[in-house]
This record gives sequence, structure tokens and C-alpha cells, in this order.
Amino acid sequence: MALRESNLSVFADQRYYHFVVAKVGAKFSLETYWKAMGDLVSPKNGIAVSEKSYAIEHMKLRSARAYARGAVSEALSTKGDGRPPFLYDLFAMKLRIKEESYALFGFPFVGLAGESIAGLIDGRKVVRLADLMAADVPKLVDIMETGIESPYQSLSMRIVGLQLVVTDDKSLAAVRLGGNDPLSAQVYVHFLKKRVSTGVVRPDHCVLACEREFTMDARGLVTKPRSLRSRLRFDAHGNFRFYAHVGCGNLQLLPYAIGQLADLGCLKPAAGNPLLRAGRDDDE
Repeated sequence: MALRESNLSVFADQRYYHFVVAKVGAKFSLETYWKAMGDLVSPKNGIAVSEKSYAIEHMKLRSARAYARGAVSEALSTKGDGRPPFLYDLFAMKLRIKEESYALFGFPFVGLAGESIAGLIDGRKVVRLADLMAADVPKLVDIMETGIESPYQSLSMRIVGLQLVVTDDKSLAAVRLGGNDPLSAQVYVHFLKKRVSTGVVRPDHCVLACEREFTMDARGLVTKPRSLRSRLRFDAHGNFRFYAHVGCGNLQLLPYAIGQLADLGCLKPAAGNPLLRAGRDDDE
């Protein structure tokens, strides 16, 4: 793993990051992952958090490939003119949830994410296809209809977006609901809910709003209590997208969000590499 240091701060923030969740052995180390990723640069003001149950690490990948376009591509160019090489912020996390260990790998662009994870799977350098996890969206929606009885380590989480696949009407493929509490909307309570229970309509995509108070910043320094919030989008294939704010400090929410899903029994093995089914328009 490279020891060079980049003076560039996190650029690819204020956007959705693409994450993959994998179940790993207790002996898995993030160092193993970083070594498999190639030409890495250590960021000058990178994110590094180490807690009892999780760790978050941040590196920059130097690549000749342009995964962004226009002004974004120019800003990520180390030469500042849109020419290669480019620096991409990568994040990796290791979580301990009950008796299980999980790893999360995050990328700012879906093309970069898909190629990287496929390479790790093909070479079996870090993960196997069987290790990848997906959210059980129908089960989560069913639980959230009545509310979570025991929030995971003080995490506040609610559904603010839902997409349902229609299986009995060829003229309609999907129904999307949004808002502060779509599960309480009349159209869901009086019309869609009954059809979900009979399997006529199936929850497929979900958006969660997450919030939690922290007393430590993204570099592991103690701060005054402050609330961090973000949105987590996922689908039944296992694609996770997390919205990172300026500096990506709110990534600290992600271990708790995944912990909540695991605690509710809403993580299941993914059917294949989830990123192969991610839409390319996610990077727009």
C-alpha cells in the first residue's frame, strides 16, 4: 500500500457513494483490502475512525481511467486539466455486529465500484461472491410499518421513500412513494398495503433517513455532541447508496445503519454481484 500523501482534500463529497456489504471472517483486515486495490495515496486530512465495534478508513485510488465527466473529471485530475491520472476517494469499514463481522467498501462512482468489486471477486483476493449481502426490503418494510421497538445504539431511522414492483398489471411496472412518512400515506394504508401482503405488489427499493448524535468527528477527535444525518438508498439486489455531506464526515452513520438492518434480521445473501445491476445513471 502506497505511503505517499495527497494534499487534495475529499472532493467527491456532497453526492451518493456506492457501497457493497460483505460478511467476512473475524480475522479479515482492512489492510488486506487496501493491498488488493492497487495504486493508493494517503489523503492529508483523511477520515479515520476506530471504535470498539467498527473502524472506518479512507484512501485515494490513483487511476488512469476517467469514471466521471466534465468539470468533475477535471477536478479529480492530478494535473488539474482533465488529463490522467485521477484520484478517487475510497472508503472501507469493518463492523462487528453481535457475533458476525462485516466489511463495507465505498466508491464515488458506480463504474469504479462495479469494476473494483468484480476484480476482487474474480481473483478471490478479498471477498467471494457468496459473501455479498443485500437488504431484505419486504421484511424491512413490514417491520417499519409498526416501528422499530429497539433502535440500534440510539440510531433514528425511518422510511422516506419506497418503490413497489407491480406484478399483476402489465400497464404499470412500479409505484414510487416519497415524503416524510410514505407508509402512513392513505394510498399505501388503504390500497397498497393489502396488495403487498398478498404478493400482488412487492417492495423493491427503499430510502432510509438516518440520524444519530456523535461526540467524535471523522478523524477520531472528541467534539461537542452533534447530530449527523443522511439518506441510505438500497434495493433488493444489494446495491447500497449513501449520501455523503461536505467532507464525508457523516459516513460515521453507516456502521449504525447496517447494524440496524442486521439487528432486525434484514440482511440476506445477495444473488450475484449487486453492482452489475446498478443503473449507470446513478452517477449523473
